[in-house]
Amino acid sequence: MKEIQFEIDTATGELKAHVQGEPGRACLDVHRLVEELMGQADETVHTREFYQRVSPQEQSRVLLNP
Repeated sequence: MKEIQFEIDTATGELKAHVQGEPGRACLDVHRLVEELMGQADETVHTREFYQRVSPQEQSRVLLNP
């Protein structure tokens, strides 16, 4: 299941977004959308899912500014 989890540190206001269930580079589309909505990321950490190979049938796209 594809999802984005947001974690907010109430003491510092720091926001962390975790993209899950989006293997390969498709998560970068989600990352760009989150940055467009929330502002530039200070740090980006790729999970094992990022490095998975994805067949064309499994790829999905997130439209930015449709």
